[in-house]
Amino acid sequence: MANALSTDNPRAFLRNLTPELAREMQSPIEELCARYDLTSSIDILGQDELGMEVDWYLELKERSDAAMVLRRRERVKVVFEASGKQQKVRVLQPHAFFAVLP
Repeated sequence: MANALSTDNPRAFLRNLTPELAREMQSPIEELCARYDLTSSIDILGQDELGMEVDWYLELKERSDAAMVLRRRERVKVVFEASGKQQKVRVLQPHAFFAVLP
């Protein structure tokens, strides 16, 4: 998922989510990818049978002003749900981490 953001591929990011969460996150993720060149990485802090907590780093370089760089780093909760043979992300919190700043 972090790689999908770094490679400007919002569809790949959204494919990892349940349909409900993908609908909810589609607009913010597409806006992020349209407005910024992104660098994204995660480190797993802990996990159990339901999901994990990750340290998510996101660097946002404004496409219209290359000098403007924002950095975000936060603990993000990721909860999985079985979807056929795959696991899909059902919870990704906090959502505000992925919001475009005004």
